[in-house]
Amino acid sequence: YPDVAEVIAVYESLDSAEPVLDTITFNSIVDVSTNAIIGENIVGNKGAVARVVTKPSANTLGIAYLNTSKFVSVENVTFEESNISTDITNITLGKYRNITSKFDLDKGQKEQYYDYSRLVRRRGESAPSKRLKVIFDYYTVPSGDTGDLFTVNSYSEDVFGKYVPSIGKKEVRASD
Repeated sequence: YPDVAEVIAVYESLDSAEPVLDTITFNSIVDVSTNAIIGENIVGNKGAVARVVTKPSANTLGIAYLNTSKFVSVENVTFEESNISTDITNITLGKYRNITSKFDLDKGQKEQYYDYSRLVRRRGESAPSKRLKVIFDYYTVPSGDTGDLFTVNSYSEDVFGKYVPSIGKKEVRASD
């Protein structure tokens, strides 16, 4: 995939099926299926932070945790972009093994060209034997953009410092 900025999680299934994400369910009044934004963060009042990954059914969201804290039932949460503030009514644990630490992200930036991003298994780690689900952030160009040149101004200020990589032996920022 091009322009991956960060890998959130790599999940391996426990059987021959696809890995199943943790899900959280909300009261129907909130209508998270319509109002929540895939890719936004949910912050719990007890410290957990998760990314909205899927909307599998009405008022239920598939999530990937961004820290080691976990949500609890009836916990109040706030959605960072859609500004929803509500209580969780139910939590269903997923079916997966988190193997994120077995991989590094190769963003694909080379001195001569920009390649696809890829996961690289760390030395000494065994190869996964079951199906994988990879959750990641990536840079995207708005659909109305008709240009084909990227400059430092192609990145918003909030992601410029975090996601523009340094490349090559001299570690030159890709924006330069």
